[in-house]
Amino acid sequence: MTITYKKGERPSAEEMKKDMEILIRKVRAQYRKAGKELKYICRMGIGKRGGPHMHILVNRFATEETATDLIFSRIWTKGHVNFKTTYDAGGYRDLAEYITKPLETWEEECIKRYSRSRNLISKDPEEKIINRRSLVDPKGNMIQPKAPKGYYIDPDSIRMGINPVTGYAYRHYTLIKLDRRI
Repeated sequence: MTITYKKGERPSAEEMKKDMEILIRKVRAQYRKAGKELKYICRMGIGKRGGPHMHILVNRFATEETATDLIFSRIWTKGHVNFKTTYDAGGYRDLAEYITKPLETWEEECIKRYSRSRNLISKDPEEKIINRRSLVDPKGNMIQPKAPKGYYIDPDSIRMGINPVTGYAYRHYTLIKLDRRI
C-alpha cells in the first residue's frame, strides 16, 4: 500500500519516521486483537515534486468484523491509503527492487532505505559450486540452466558469462516453486 499525506502537508523526514512508528504500533495492536501477527516491509520516500509518502507491504487478513485495509484506513488520518494486491505471475522482484533502491538525490540521507518487522522469516540463498563442464559445452557455448522438479527458472533472472578477471564461467538464476495445487 502507499500511504500519503494530505495535499499541502510536507512533514520532515523525522516527522515521517515518527508517524510510521506510531502507525505500525497501532496497526500491530489491532492485529493482536484479531489474533494475528503483523509482518511488514516499509520504505519512506519523497517524490520528485516533494510529496512525502510511505510504501508498506503487509500480510493481509480479513474477518467478518475487520480487515487489513479497514485497519489502516481507520488509523491513518493524515492523508490517504492506496491499496494494491501484489499477486502477479513471475514473483515480486520488481517490488523488491523498488523497496531496496538507493535514495534519490532529492531525498534526505536520514530516510532509511527500508525497514522490516523482526518476525519475518529470511532465508539465505543456496549456493552450489559446480565445475566448468556443466556451464560451458566443448565448443565454448554457455549451457542454459535446467530447473529441478517442482520449480521453474525466472527467465529474466538468468545471468551467465565469463568473469574477465578470473576467466571462470559463472551462472546466477532464480528458482520459483511451482504451486502443486494448480
